[in-house]
Amino acid sequence: MVHMSRCSPCFNDFGRLREQAKRQKRLRILAVAAAVIVVVGLTAWLWSGLRRHRGGGPFEAAALDLTHRGILRGDQGNAPKPPLELARGRLELTIYLPNGNEPGIYELEVLKQAAAPVWSGEGQARIENHTNTLRLKINLSRSEPGQYFLAVRPKGWDWAYYPLVIR
Repeated sequence: MVHMSRCSPCFNDFGRLREQAKRQKRLRILAVAAAVIVVVGLTAWLWSGLRRHRGGGPFEAAALDLTHRGILRGDQGNAPKPPLELARGRLELTIYLPNGNEPGIYELEVLKQAAAPVWSGEGQARIENHTNTLRLKINLSRSEPGQYFLAVRPKGWDWAYYPLVIR
């Protein structure tokens, strides 16, 4: 140490090495900070993409009126009704149940083919404005547009099927 303090070329070499070590330390800190920023940014981007893929976002209001869609038996002279329609997406669905249905827990399924629901759930039906009304949230964002069936039943009873088109 004494030699370096008296030998000007050695002291200059020591100063250059010291500055070089400081620069390398700063570069390592900047590299780590940049890596952290990239990882956080990439994670946020992937998370938002995953939410969009899973149908994240707000629920849209939708309604289905089944009040005059009783199950027809035999030839009653009624023309067939057009299929129900729902949009793809996350829906806050209100279903007006057929006349004569009682309040209580109802099960629902959206089916593309028998025994293969693309969505299923249940909710509590209540009388609102003299109509048995069922409100629930349903996610059809992954369903392909096309022909489906809406199956509805009071819990433990037989299913009633209604043609459904998902746009």
